Amino acid sequence: ANVGSNIGGWQISWLWKQLAESVKRHPAGGGWSLSHTSPAESFLRHIHRATHAHVGAKAVGNVLLMVDEFYLKHNFHKDLSAIYQQLVAETDLPGKLLFACDLEGLSFNASGRAELRGEIVDCVLMTASSQKMGAELSRAHVRRLLFYPDNAIYTMLGDKTNFAVMHAMRNAGKLSANDARLVEHLVPWSAFLTDQPVVWRNRSGTVRELSLAHKDELVLKRGLSFQGKDVYVGR
Repeated sequence: ANVGSNIGGWQISWLWKQLAESVKRHPAGGGWSLSHTSPAESFLRHIHRATHAHVGAKAVGNVLLMVDEFYLKHNFHKDLSAIYQQLVAETDLPGKLLFACDLEGLSFNASGRAELRGEIVDCVLMTASSQKMGAELSRAHVRRLLFYPDNAIYTMLGDKTNFAVMHAMRNAGKLSANDARLVEHLVPWSAFLTDQPVVWRNRSGTVRELSLAHKDELVLKRGLSFQGKDVYVGR
């Protein structure tokens, strides 16, 4: 159910170097053999390919990454730029990363293409969780003028409430047999936080009652919340 440019918290890949150095300094970790697959590298490789595939031949490969000032202040954006340029060099498709803390400088030219500081922008990654200009960016995405993975259509799919809707429809017998089995086996059990009784593992009660009785097994989370926020476990 995670969608958009915040998926998986890939931005914290820069912590790997510090973690590896800390382990090596520890007496017990000196002989450990550590390996690491960079989420940032995997994510940016996908973004580069997806941007060119979505925008097509007119794409120049410029990706605007919205970041907090913390990233710029500590130069973490330079590490991401280096990763992206290495990935670009492995292909015959152009591209580079652009960075901004807000969208004040972003505009659309007469052709409907996004521009920042005089450069065409083919992709916008809204990792700073700002929804400003979201409607304009979503329209440009639909017209294939830029790739915007945080567009309204995709983020609607990221609402965890969809899990509860699917289970409610299954329980009400409104799904086909195949779809009902799919929900049962692949979609985490979920229910709306209401006073209506629900059934979980053959136990009946309201979500509140079941959560209090099985607080180490059930999780409470807001439907539209991401990056591990608004999660309540064991209390």
